[in-house]
Amino acid sequence: MADNGTPILSSRKQRALLAMMEGVDIRHAARQADVPERTLRRWLAEDIQFQTALREAESHAISLAATRLIGAADTAATTLLVLMLDEHMPPNVRLRATVAAFELIIKLREMTGLERRLVELEQLVAGEGSVGLVSVSQDRT
Repeated sequence: MADNGTPILSSRKQRALLAMMEGVDIRHAARQADVPERTLRRWLAEDIQFQTALREAESHAISLAATRLIGAADTAATTLLVLMLDEHMPPNVRLRATVAAFELIIKLREMTGLERRLVELEQLVAGEGSVGLVSVSQDRT
């Protein structure tokens, strides 16, 4: 393991990991890593170190993409509103933009509510006493 807890992989495993992250299929990833396809499948099924490195790489890539999307959220919302409100747009475009807006609002409310409830549960488990409408007695005799 490296100092930061990331597994150190052989150069073939690193090449396979990079190929997997590029979105190529297992056959092509194995070719790029210069290993038999069967070996790569075994790494994916049995090699904890390889699996961990792949999960970490995927998590990092998702995090980077999410950061970019968050930065573009205002532009996306503006575009959605323009499509929804522009009377010159075809009705099907306006309808789809309206439906998308409602779906996003509902998801956002759900996520916000779930996050709030999760924080309350974490506080409750940590024994921080009163949480929201739930009151926890510190005296457990």
